[in-house]
Amino acid sequence: MHPFLVFISLAAALLGSTAHAQVTLSGAGGVVVQAPSGQAVTRFGNDGTVAIPALGAAGFVRADAQGVLSADPHGPVGPQGPAGAPGAQGAAGAQGPAGPQGLAGATGPTGPAGATGPQGARGETGATGGQGPKGDKGDTGETGPQGPAGFSGLEVMEYEIEAPKLAGAYMNIYAKCPAGKQAIAGGCTTNNHDARLVTCAPTYVDGFTAPKTYYGWIAKFAPPASGDWQGATGTLYITCVNK
Repeated sequence: MHPFLVFISLAAALLGSTAHAQVTLSGAGGVVVQAPSGQAVTRFGNDGTVAIPALGAAGFVRADAQGVLSADPHGPVGPQGPAGAPGAQGAAGAQGPAGPQGLAGATGPTGPAGATGPQGARGETGATGGQGPKGDKGDTGETGPQGPAGFSGLEVMEYEIEAPKLAGAYMNIYAKCPAGKQAIAGGCTTNNHDARLVTCAPTYVDGFTAPKTYYGWIAKFAPPASGDWQGATGTLYITCVNK
């Protein structure tokens, strides 16, 4: 077979751009496709083999949906292989910035009551509150015990005497309560304002021993400095009650 030239168009994936290639037909070696520069890009052997010198000893040829061929040194993607063993735990990363405030969650159920805490310190006395409304009338209380008997038979006695005629003499007044009564109070007076009251006191029956039961009253006046009573009078008041 005599060699002759044939021009064909290859994809840009093989040549980098669309160009006319020179085809040389040989009688024994098959068909060699060359670039215009003379570099062989494809060889079709008479034995049915196809060689792409640009791939070297390894590589693959792909054909797209339009039948355009392209060289692929890596070949088709294989099936997913099995998962590898987990790698070692990496070092902890730096603290990231705080995220935005999230929405409030729903209120959870009420938990059980906790144990009673210790007694706290006593607080300060609060301000006095306002007057509250009048309350309902309370129940009548129980009758109290009988108290001691009070005074009875109250009686005020009055005794009056004339001053003594003797100059410089003291004026003495003695009085006692009626039978069955005792003295609880008394008073003494005179109409001579120059005279001096010496004694105004109760008298009692049983001497100086206690308890004393007072039955009367005594009044004692000293004469005026001149010694002249000038017809003055003295009065004794005694308050008596039943024994």
